Amino acid sequence: MRDARPVRSALMPLLCGLAALLSLPSLPAAWAAGQDTSGQVTTAARSEAVGLPTTGARRRAERPGSGAAAASAATAGAVTGVASSFAVPGPRLDPGSSSAVVGRVSLTLDAVATARGPSVPATWSVLALGDPPRTVFSSHGKVRPTVHLGPGRYELRVAYGAVRLNEQFEIPVDAPAAREVRRVVLNAGTLVPTASLAAGAPPLDGQWSVAVEAVPERRPGDIIATSTARQPVFHLPPGRYRLHFQSGQVRAEAVVRLAAGRTVYPRLVLRAADITLVSLRDGRPLLGVRWQVFERPRGGGPISDAPLADSAAPRARFVLPAGSYVARVLADGRWYEQLFAIAPGTVREIPLALP
Repeated sequence: MRDARPVRSALMPLLCGLAALLSLPSLPAAWAAGQDTSGQVTTAARSEAVGLPTTGARRRAERPGSGAAAASAATAGAVTGVASSFAVPGPRLDPGSSSAVVGRVSLTLDAVATARGPSVPATWSVLALGDPPRTVFSSHGKVRPTVHLGPGRYELRVAYGAVRLNEQFEIPVDAPAAREVRRVVLNAGTLVPTASLAAGAPPLDGQWSVAVEAVPERRPGDIIATSTARQPVFHLPPGRYRLHFQSGQVRAEAVVRLAAGRTVYPRLVLRAADITLVSLRDGRPLLGVRWQVFERPRGGGPISDAPLADSAAPRARFVLPAGSYVARVLADGRWYEQLFAIAPGTVREIPLALP
């Protein structure tokens, strides 16, 4: 009887390679007996070397209904019988690349009038400092807005009325993702002025302006705030200010001191009247007229050649100091005039009947 070992020795390398290619289980022990397999890399050894399940484990995991079947199918083609080593490439991130995963800081911006509060609705902008700087966030009139920022250098700008503050900060590259609150103390005061024709009269519309008298880092005389509201609200740094108001031919002013966190309500009493002049013919207002108002001097002196106020409106409104006046109207090429007197707080229409 012929010895079968030489035949087995010749067939063994071929069968091992075939088994690896077909992802078959290891050869039976009877065929492998007496063989030196030190130069062979089995499927199981390669699977363990790269952290993959062995063939038998894969087949057990790939039973119907198993959640690992799809994952096993994706890796089965990567293990072959001709490779002596295998590496599973993982994701590589360049720290300088924009695709690198870095911590992002969620920054809540909180502007407070004083160190004790309260939070106030401010106007915010955040600039990324580069060449040139660019605005990456802005918010108008909101309380405690939130901005999400990555690593870099930034400038924070906040405005609350006439109060302005700028500051710079930096978020390091290795900063972890976090939530932070950036609190800015404005040290602001508030001015809420009103002007009226007389004491107890309602607020009058006009032009307001606030000029610096004595404020740190501000030039005296500078106008830092204006408004045409009946009851404006000015947010200002602490200091001394000169408040101006004008409505029609009436002007008034006052000096106000303002402290951080305080609200001041100055009241300007004008001792004036708000009148409307209208020319009538047969009870109807005339169009295409021109009005002039002259102040009557005390003691009956001559009237000035220059009018105190004029208007081309059919219904001409004037705000005048209390006193005596002459109204003249040009209609149909002729001048007509009428005397009138007004007391503080007067609000009325004065008709001028024409022939």
